[in-house]
Amino acid sequence: MTHTSRTHSTLTRYQIGVASMSHVVRRVSHQQQFLTNAVLWLSVSFRSFIYNLAH
Repeated sequence: MTHTSRTHSTLTRYQIGVASMSHVVRRVSHQQQFLTNAVLWLSVSFRSFIYNLAH
């Protein structure tokens, strides 16, 4: 009886861990998209700034 409940709790803990991991991965990928956009915007702004200085 105790062995079965222990296995069940382990499975539940595993499912919770997988769910939280997927949530973290989703959040990280969202932040990565935001960071990529920010870096692109910064590089474009920097390039135009340098261009304006040169001309």
